[in-house]
Order: sequence, then C-alpha cells, then structure tokens
Amino acid sequence: MNQRERIESLLAEGPATSAELAAETGMRGQHVSAYLSALYRQGRVTRELSQPVARKAGKPAYLYTLVPAP
Repeated sequence: MNQRERIESLLAEGPATSAELAAETGMRGQHVSAYLSALYRQGRVTRELSQPVARKAGKPAYLYTLVPAP
C-alpha cells in the first residue's frame, strides 16, 4: 500500500487532521499536507476548519473527510 492509499484508508475510518494522519503514518507533516491538498483538489476529500485552538501563529487546522466513491 502506498502512502496515498494509507492516508485514504485512515480517512475511510473517519475524519482526521493532517497532524493526526502524520502521527498515524509516521510521515512528515508537509508530505501529508501535500497528499491532502492533492486529494482535496481532486474532490476526493472535503475539509472544514477544526475546532479553534488557542494559538498565536501558524496555519489553521483542517479536518479532512473522505468523499465516498460514486
């Protein structure tokens, strides 16, 4: 199973953030984000802002959900 398939498999179990997926796969965060961005552009996942976290800087955390195959 390649990394993209692994990420999709994990998302099939339920929504997750890129940080959660990185921790689960052992991949670097930027690689997971790149995969998720590609999946999002292809319409394979949806994303919504995760619950706001009290932080001063950085990108917002998105919660990714796999779109069921037609």
